[in-house]
Amino acid sequence: MARDRALVEHALGKGVVLATPATLYALLAAVARGWSEVRIEESTREVLVHARELDERLRLFVEHLAKVGAHLGRSVEAFNKTVGSFESRVLPQTRRMRELGVEGRREIATPEHIALAVRSPASGPEAERTQEALE
Repeated sequence: MARDRALVEHALGKGVVLATPATLYALLAAVARGWSEVRIEESTREVLVHARELDERLRLFVEHLAKVGAHLGRSVEAFNKTVGSFESRVLPQTRRMRELGVEGRREIATPEHIALAVRSPASGPEAERTQEALE
């Protein structure tokens, strides 16, 4: 190569790289780094694809969870209204019947109102949508 400078250009034109052991090692290290970066880039793309899929699945899950919460909230509300109706409409009538001497075998127990609130699954815009669904 020192005697014929055209030799390097001729070799490169044929797809051959002339190298000493030291330059060959440096060249192979550069190629290995390049392959490593390609693998990292491919892995990053794959992680991104899975992250987007997970994000979509979580969004859908939170929507379903909000619907369940809304239904639970309405169920609790309906239960409490039913207990209120029982207390205001049925129990007074049974008391009157007992006053007239008509008694059953046991006293009728009054169910307790449910005082628990349904908790929202998220905060921020998702929580606002969940709250709207609960109302």
